[in-house]
Amino acid sequence: MNGQRLSLGLCWLLLGGCVSFGNAGLADREAMTQIKAGETTREQVVALLGEPDSTRVIDLSGATFERWSYRRSSSIINIWEYIPVPFYGLFFHGLGTPDVQHNLDVFYGPTGLVTTRFYTETAYETGGLFTPMTLTTVTSVDSLPGRSGKPVHWEDKVVAHRDGYSPDR
Repeated sequence: MNGQRLSLGLCWLLLGGCVSFGNAGLADREAMTQIKAGETTREQVVALLGEPDSTRVIDLSGATFERWSYRRSSSIINIWEYIPVPFYGLFFHGLGTPDVQHNLDVFYGPTGLVTTRFYTETAYETGGLFTPMTLTTVTSVDSLPGRSGKPVHWEDKVVAHRDGYSPDR
């Protein structure tokens, strides 16, 4: 009987944990700042993050432009949230919903240098009986605007709650 209880307890512990898919490098915001418009090459991005999840090549009047996309999703599953009230966690904690989603799109010009880095990190907190649902998105853009030659950096943070949103700048 004690062996069965121990086995059941170990199964519950093994079901919890962290699950992630995609490029682990995207979770490092500092690494994202190393990709700079007008400076970073394709080779440097590959050295930093590896091959992209998807690419798109556009030929425009003989000039080739590219977009490389990287993605990462991660979730922490706390099995203890599902024990006190059966199925409570399934409805209020969003089993299957990522806790954090990272998206990176890197655009290259004909010279092979980055022209725009567009990075978004979204954290989902689905809430519960006593906590509100919250969605926090941080967007960071580094881009070469037109012909000026000087990169522009822009960052924004938006926190959305069940009853509305509030920009947090």
